[in-house]
Amino acid sequence: MNAEGRKNFGCAAILKIYHELGLDDFLKNKARHEPFKYNTNSIMMLFTISRLLRSAGATTSRVAA
Repeated sequence: MNAEGRKNFGCAAILKIYHELGLDDFLKNKARHEPFKYNTNSIMMLFTISRLLRSAGATTSRVAA
């Protein structure tokens, strides 16, 4: 199977929780009346996923400090 036929389900569970919590709706409503240059929902989604996937790094860095 080639790379085009593959799907990445690595963060599907995290995105499901993100949407169930309503974070996407909250950010879309907040940004509705603001002239943001970038999509705040996409940025927060990226930050949330990366934070959850690398959560051990923050704990480790606090212990080392």
